[in-house]
Amino acid sequence: MIKLVRPKKILIVKMSAIGDVIQTLLALNVLKRSCEDVSIDWLVEDKAAAVLEGHPDINRLIIFNRKQKRIRECIQKLRKSNYDWAIDFQGTFKSSLFMRFSKAHFRIGYQDPREPCSFLYNVCVKSGNKDVLHSVRNLNLLKQLGISKDRPLFNFPIGEKAEEKIENLLEEKLSTETYFSLNAVASRPANRWGISNFKKLIQKFREYSCDTIFLLGGSQDVEDHKFLADGLENVVDLTGSLSLKESAALLKRSLFFISGDTGPLHMAASVGCPVLGIYGPTNVRRTGPFQKDAFLVQKHVDCQPCYKKICPLEHHQCMKDLTVEEVLIKLVELWRYSKKNV
Repeated sequence: MIKLVRPKKILIVKMSAIGDVIQTLLALNVLKRSCEDVSIDWLVEDKAAAVLEGHPDINRLIIFNRKQKRIRECIQKLRKSNYDWAIDFQGTFKSSLFMRFSKAHFRIGYQDPREPCSFLYNVCVKSGNKDVLHSVRNLNLLKQLGISKDRPLFNFPIGEKAEEKIENLLEEKLSTETYFSLNAVASRPANRWGISNFKKLIQKFREYSCDTIFLLGGSQDVEDHKFLADGLENVVDLTGSLSLKESAALLKRSLFFISGDTGPLHMAASVGCPVLGIYGPTNVRRTGPFQKDAFLVQKHVDCQPCYKKICPLEHHQCMKDLTVEEVLIKLVELWRYSKKNV
């Protein structure tokens, strides 16, 4: 264990992506509970900032924007803040460089980060077992600093406004007693199972359940989800119409959620929604959600995991070999589990 002077002011550096930021909420919870009087700031990219807005454990969000003027403003804020600790949970050149700009007394990170940037730290923590969930790895880093708590919580900040909007939406749109939610698209092409596969899955699952289905996604997913919804009954397409907080409020009330390895999958898990995760090029032992009621399905192939945005071998076998029937088996298991726990 590394013994450091207990901090009064901490900077968390976890800049992206949405799912990774959500997984770091457990570390935030442990830090705040272990050092109750500490003030915690968080450096995050603008695309993921909405996840953290209004969080009761965060004193200030420092939002990174790629525009040159905004970058200078961000650096100035960091330099003026007089942090005792800065913890780099990202492990990239960019994240560690901005941590260096903070002039924190202790600049903390793993001794072998994702990119070779540990020379910018002055406190290097042993990595230990890397084949664990990212959220657990973050907690392990804190444990080596003498900081740990049982039963860490995500404490995802939804807010009353989002809760109220979803209550009204459900009164208007929900035509069955219960519903589940689905996102059939992923920002990384390699993580996509395919819209036609999702459509076949829903058609076959209708033999078991006629629950209302809410489709969630960003504005870039509208056309894909329009194709998915076409010809299916009891499907409400909300793609592009909800904020992150509103989506979280909907997922919190959802029977379960179906998605690939995406930010929304981790958001669902963080608000206590059971999930079915359809995995391909990533390692579920690292990138899976932190919850017991996560039902994950993956086809194992020799080239896996590659963690690439696009299949480098151009065959995409990790996803193509995963059949609708195999996913349906796991979906029915999740459905039965969720019905028992309503």
